[in-house]
Amino acid sequence: MNQRTANRERGYALLMVLIALGLVAILLGVLESGAREDARTAIGLRDQAEAQAAADGAIWTALWQVIPAHTSAWTADTSPHDLMIGGASVRVAAEDLADRVDLNRDSAAAVAVVLRGGGIDPGIAQAVSAKLIDWRSGNPNKEPLGAKLPDYRAAGLPYGPPNTDYENLGEAELVLGMTPAIAKILASGVTIYAFGQPQLTAVRNALELEALETALHSQPVPPTNPPVVFFYSLTARAQTGDAVAFRHAVVRLDIDASNQGKFWRVMDWD
Repeated sequence: MNQRTANRERGYALLMVLIALGLVAILLGVLESGAREDARTAIGLRDQAEAQAAADGAIWTALWQVIPAHTSAWTADTSPHDLMIGGASVRVAAEDLADRVDLNRDSAAAVAVVLRGGGIDPGIAQAVSAKLIDWRSGNPNKEPLGAKLPDYRAAGLPYGPPNTDYENLGEAELVLGMTPAIAKILASGVTIYAFGQPQLTAVRNALELEALETALHSQPVPPTNPPVVFFYSLTARAQTGDAVAFRHAVVRLDIDASNQGKFWRVMDWD
């Protein structure tokens, strides 16, 4: 082997070594990048779990704070409260659903007041409210301007009123004549969980208050000594790092006559 051939072979060997080192460097870079991505994913999952746990915890904190006769009770009027739970910042609010019209108990006139208060034309509000009541009413005869199964069939719909109480407010979106604007007003102005008659503290003006009182007074009078029952809508938003979690719950709270025993039941959790 002459000197030229030996130098050529050493050059080839050096080139192969350099190529191998380059491939190793690329592989190490890929592995490092994957490790960093895995770490970011793990941190994101951890933060998301922490935020969700904080949001859930805030729901129970809010429920405790709004219990009547609690020494430091919050007012359940949708006012936000800021908390720190673990490493998460949380904003939570509670609403007493007694301030809302009950879609399962109250009259079409009461529901129409809510719709008119949200800016819906009075004629449309009256018609849609009648249909909303007909959806859950067991009466085979429809309300004036209402709708029963033949009306849904005539409109080409494959379903009709179940003639039972609403199980959730989402059902209202199936009612004949419903629009996104009306559904939005219902979501913020009525409930299916109220107990007894609305306390009328959330109405927006004197005319609406007068109309709602008139509508409610035309309904059957509730028992003189009804059970002490509260329904609360609770919402929480928690953030840890870039992770954000939400929780909404409706909780029923029963309090005995001595105000000593308190029993709760989750009605909705999403």
